Amino acid sequence: MRPVNRWMVPGAVAVVILAAATVPHAFASTPDPSLPTVTAADLIAGVRTASVGALSGTLQLNSALGLPSLPDRLAGATSGGAALLTGTHTMKLWVDGPDRQRLALLDDMAETDLVHSGTDLWTYDSSTNTATHRVLPAPDGSGDGGSAPADLTPQAAAARLLSNLDPTTAVAVAGTGRVAGRPTYRLTLTPRTTDTLIRSVRIDVDAADHIPLRVQVFGAGSAPAWSLGFTYVSLTTPAAAEFRFTAPPGATVTQSTGRGGSGDTTDPASGGSSGDSSTDGAADSSAKPQTIGSGWGTVVEFPSSDLNPGTTPGGAPGSRHTSMLGWLDSAATVVPEGRLLTTDLFSLLITPDGRAFVGAVPPAVVRSAAAK
Repeated sequence: MRPVNRWMVPGAVAVVILAAATVPHAFASTPDPSLPTVTAADLIAGVRTASVGALSGTLQLNSALGLPSLPDRLAGATSGGAALLTGTHTMKLWVDGPDRQRLALLDDMAETDLVHSGTDLWTYDSSTNTATHRVLPAPDGSGDGGSAPADLTPQAAAARLLSNLDPTTAVAVAGTGRVAGRPTYRLTLTPRTTDTLIRSVRIDVDAADHIPLRVQVFGAGSAPAWSLGFTYVSLTTPAAAEFRFTAPPGATVTQSTGRGGSGDTTDPASGGSSGDSSTDGAADSSAKPQTIGSGWGTVVEFPSSDLNPGTTPGGAPGSRHTSMLGWLDSAATVVPEGRLLTTDLFSLLITPDGRAFVGAVPPAVVRSAAAK
């Protein structure tokens, strides 16, 4: 079983939005801070060279994309990436350099944890008392270390955005603000094209340390359609104990020896009866996403989708997979190319053969990409 499989397609939606490009913590009664003038170029350079390697804090993610609410079975943290498509979510984050991170996605009655320490990556779902342990390859400079906890942060989101700047983007410093009580500069990115659903992006950059504290993506409305930011942050090194994970008593523990497949086994002593190799074997793990177009108009094609019944076994009646498909069918429109999901910031098309096309683009663009 791939530990981050549950996050892939829904979670990739956010990545695509940012690559093409919480309810925010408000301090309405606090005036914007007076800070020294800085140019957009200098601020971007500061972000790129910021060296804060350790922090902890509370994050709030808000997705107001115009989607219907998820059903109760999918609305909590246990749905992983799917749950992040709608509503407001609170997360706890601990970071100590590139080799140790922990992210806890909180729900009223459950918690999902991703714990990365060295070559160990643990995923734990408290609602089912199940854990997956994956041994990561040693870092090779490719950036494919599998450190999923570090991917869902304002810093990672801002890095994706700033790495893709080109002449189709207008960049400016639009005043100052406060995030998590810290003074920030507000860096804005505005597309110079109509080929995207994104109207603008705002990145709140810490005035002292130049780390991004909040990223907001705006569609047609005046409020952000997607926002991820700190409500509390500390730049001190977390305790080492935060990165040690031990499966709770009675937990079912799956040991993964790679990216999924026949190497996955479930520890019989933990109460499991079999591995998840059949699920991961349904898709070609060697196939990689392909990009179509460029800039804000980029569409990403995923060769197989966890949201398609033909590519993911285990969709028994009442299962989380079946519930997700039912929600998708209610939210999507049937078109000749498959099922089309349209939101305020992105369009997602699932084809009958299991491919997924997603981009921060109008629906006609993903349909055209699929037709080709």
